[in-house]
Amino acid sequence: MLFDERELAFIVNGLGVGIYLADSKGVTLWVNKVFEDISLIKKEEVIGKTLRELVDAKYFSNSATLSVIQTNKPILCLSILKQVKSFYLKESHFLIKTVI
Repeated sequence: MLFDERELAFIVNGLGVGIYLADSKGVTLWVNKVFEDISLIKKEEVIGKTLRELVDAKYFSNSATLSVIQTNKPILCLSILKQVKSFYLKESHFLIKTVI
C-alpha cells in the first residue's frame, strides 16, 4: 500500500515525535510538524540546506546525522536546538543507528 505525502505526514505527525529526514550527504529533505513545534524551526528554514550549514548557522549545536555519516557507526548525541528569535533552548537525547 502506497501513501501520498499528505497521508504520510498525517500519520507521522500523529506519532507525537519530531522527525527530521536528511539524505546520506546531510541535505535536509523533510521535517514533520512536531519537529517544527518542538524546535520552533520552520521547515522552510531547513529544507534543502545541509546539516553542516545549519550547525554553522547555529540552528543546532551539533548534528548526530553528520557524525554517523562520517563514522558509519551508531552514536548517542545530546543536541541543543536554538531558536534565535525567542532564545528557545531545547535539549534532546537520541540514538541514530543508520543513515540511508
